[in-house]
Amino acid sequence: GLVGTAAFEVLPPVGSRATALVTLVAMAPCLLHTWRFPNPARFPQAALHCTLVSFFFGYHVHEKAILMVLVPGAVFVVHEAHPALANRFFFLTTLGTYSLFPLLYRPEEYSIKVACLV
Repeated sequence: GLVGTAAFEVLPPVGSRATALVTLVAMAPCLLHTWRFPNPARFPQAALHCTLVSFFFGYHVHEKAILMVLVPGAVFVVHEAHPALANRFFFLTTLGTYSLFPLLYRPEEYSIKVACLV
């Protein structure tokens, strides 16, 4: 991909300290609950929550960071075996796969994009 610096036109710039604070605040309920009531069966859910929060509120998140959400998500969905969770996870996995497409920018990688799309 391309590397460069961009300036916002409408939104104010957000620094790394602000995003770190928002990330910690969003993780805090899950982390405190896991600390106070440790349960190995709930750990995949806590890991999924924390990785999703990091993806949403991180300062410099790449497309491939969605994989850090999908891996614990797969463990959680398999462990829970709930159809509604499986449907939501399938949707998240589909979006995650499509979000990786910008990483395949060369002409010879076009067939991989089409195969994933089909």
